[in-house]
Amino acid sequence: MNEGRKYNTYSYAELSALIDQHRSEKTFNALGFYRSLLENDSLSTDEAIALRDRANETLGKTFAFLQLKDPQTYHRLLLLGKEYTKADEDELWRQIARGQQAILNDKQIRHRNFGVHAKHNCGYDWCPYNGLMIHQ
Repeated sequence: MNEGRKYNTYSYAELSALIDQHRSEKTFNALGFYRSLLENDSLSTDEAIALRDRANETLGKTFAFLQLKDPQTYHRLLLLGKEYTKADEDELWRQIARGQQAILNDKQIRHRNFGVHAKHNCGYDWCPYNGLMIHQ
């Protein structure tokens, strides 16, 4: 498509076309695409939500794995356009931790420390990142 450009500079129409052409696009980066929905200043919240939902239909497994690969982005995408309380946010972090564990079990990964990700345990009970695999 437009090689050399970052996804967060694409317009709504270009991002929409990118979803349709993601298989033929050699340089397609799903994580970069999802992050661009959060960082793109030219998209309205409604457009970003529409693109997220459309991409989830096409890239469902990739979006599910995003909670393991980049939980902060996954969290922000789920809350995109929603009003939420601190309790809602904390519950979502607990759901993400359970989802991460389910993915690890399904893929039969026996340890939670691989690459630059490690299980977060800062010692504070109130920390929403406890038990999550995050970049350390």
